[in-house]
Amino acid sequence: MNDVHRYRVVKMLSEKGNKIGYDPHGPEVVLATDYDALAAERDRLENELAETELRALRFIHQFNAATDLGRGMREAHELIAKTETGEECRQIAYDALEPFRARAALSARAKQEDE
Repeated sequence: MNDVHRYRVVKMLSEKGNKIGYDPHGPEVVLATDYDALAAERDRLENELAETELRALRFIHQFNAATDLGRGMREAHELIAKTETGEECRQIAYDALEPFRARAALSARAKQEDE
């Protein structure tokens, strides 16, 4: 971050125009332009942090979705492994592929009709 230079006040004017003297010095003051630049940099960094947090949350969401998919696949493999005969495995595979076979059959019929 940028540093803001602080000035030590020795003499100041009051709102009414009276001179105020401090010995050896008074309060610290900063220039408004320095303060504004520092505030702008702070705001930029806060926005950058918020965007980074959002990217991290998206990554975590994707990771969790992938983990859930992996868990589902593992459960399916375990279910297939628990079947007692090969016939049961063939039936599970047949049922799982049925939508693809139906789509392929429709596509083949459409090609035959076009010829």
